[in-house]
Amino acid sequence: MADLANADDTPLKHESDIEVPRGLSLPLHQSQDLGEVVQTTRFHRRGNAGDEPQGDDVVEILDNRGDLILVVGTQKKKFQVCSRTIARASAELEKHCRESTPHSEDYTHDSDAVATHRRVYLPKIDPHALHVVLIIIHGSPTQIFPKLTDLWLLRDVLIVTHHFDMTDCLAPVAAKWLKKTYDKDVLRHEAVAAQLWITYQLGHLGCVKQTITNMVMSARLNPSGELIGYGAADTQKYCKHDTLKALGILDQIQECRGNIMTHLVRMVETAVERLTRPPLQKRGGAAQPTENGDDVIDTGAVCRAKSSYIRCDCAMLGAMHRAIAAEGWNSVDLNCSPQWLYKKIQKMTRMAQAWAELPAAHAECDPFGGQLPDLMDICHAAVETIPFDESEFVKRGNAVGFEKIGQVHSGYRGR
Repeated sequence: MADLANADDTPLKHESDIEVPRGLSLPLHQSQDLGEVVQTTRFHRRGNAGDEPQGDDVVEILDNRGDLILVVGTQKKKFQVCSRTIARASAELEKHCRESTPHSEDYTHDSDAVATHRRVYLPKIDPHALHVVLIIIHGSPTQIFPKLTDLWLLRDVLIVTHHFDMTDCLAPVAAKWLKKTYDKDVLRHEAVAAQLWITYQLGHLGCVKQTITNMVMSARLNPSGELIGYGAADTQKYCKHDTLKALGILDQIQECRGNIMTHLVRMVETAVERLTRPPLQKRGGAAQPTENGDDVIDTGAVCRAKSSYIRCDCAMLGAMHRAIAAEGWNSVDLNCSPQWLYKKIQKMTRMAQAWAELPAAHAECDPFGGQLPDLMDICHAAVETIPFDESEFVKRGNAVGFEKIGQVHSGYRGR
């Protein structure tokens, strides 16, 4: 990925030298990683220094001059923030804060300093993900966020930023974060779903296409005809992922997988048809009859031997029919994944080569004439048929730091 490769990999300073964002005055312990820092940069408004926080005692300070308290999630995590910073980062979040209805709750546990701050309740928002977003918009995330390698946290953060239409606030960290979490060979269904959401939201079309390629290559159908991924149970269908449903492309992805399966089946049919055709070529000075009386090259020939010529296609035809019968190809369940079906084709090819019992000079001859295409290439070609609004991806990518239009496809092995 050309643009991801350009992301700064400068090592972090020693933790004790990290520049702490405005308002964070607690030291970051050297033994903590960033995930721990995000969860423990807390300030206790009452009690002695050694006291453990209890319930409403904990207020996490993002701006020590902040005039707003966000009460987030079912755990009611509290963040002291600056309303002006919120307004600059997200009109949607600012509107929610402005229109929020006060709750009648007892805040006697809070210190006088924060008891009078206006509160905004966000019960359906993930507090850990929102905390990360708040650190970014209130401080200096570039100093500490390159250590983040958590795919799931990035997914959750992007759910929050999508909800409040503020994904562009991730510009300081998006390229580095994607570089550290992106897997071009991702297969497991949970990781595929997370990565597709991430790359789509960040506007990296090349990574989106590569992720979909891996997705369709490994996806199968459950008995109800619904798309499920590698390692998933029949009930763990892709359409149960709210993030994938929100993208609105699952139907196109399922159609793409179906086209790949049809292509694989047709490949075997074509190979058998080619082996069945009468010979149409002249080899080694011995002319063989042709339909039109001319000596022509038979594009269906499977023989690849240069020093020895026999009618290996006849032997290969019989061997291929035997392999097809042995593997139950004509009754194969096409709810399987393209990857599984392709492996069966490869197995039948090896069986046919062995059963044809050809001389050593014909070791490379196979039912496909050495032209069996790579599965990844087949899937790439199928994914290219999915229509994407490239201008929208360029717009999204530019907003978070992928500025060169020519790099929008980088990282996609099919280009």
